[in-house]
Amino acid sequence: MTIRPEEFSQETREILEIFQDEAMLFDYTVDRTVESKIIGIWVCEDGNWQTAGSSAGRAGTPKEKIAVKISEDSCAVFDIDGSGNAEVICDLPGGFQAAGSWTEYRLSEPADIELGRDIVLWARFDGAEGDQISDFRTVSCDSGVAVTVQFMGEKV
Repeated sequence: MTIRPEEFSQETREILEIFQDEAMLFDYTVDRTVESKIIGIWVCEDGNWQTAGSSAGRAGTPKEKIAVKISEDSCAVFDIDGSGNAEVICDLPGGFQAAGSWTEYRLSEPADIELGRDIVLWARFDGAEGDQISDFRTVSCDSGVAVTVQFMGEKV
């Protein structure tokens, strides 16, 4: 069972650049042990991480997608399956837009899915030290945003 970033074609990347939009698409494959998943959006304001929104539901068919979009003022997550999609959108605090430089972590390689474990798909922080920071809750920063997914062995 794995989750991996989907590679956009060169044409798609060029279109996204025109619209100054940044998005990531993740494909995941699960087996019958997975009953559901929880997708969370976390926001850091004044150094405190809080959940800003979540989507919980069945894991669906063995292969599905999650799309994540982070802009200057919002974060959107789309849970895409064969019957359509569900979305969670949250506004980002004012400090997010005012930050000068960002440290980012993006899931860039396939990751094994373990039941009950948070997988960070994308996180962006201001003022954080270092790179490849995958445990956003330990980052010392003033503002930031993170998107996680957790696969569960029971229905939620």
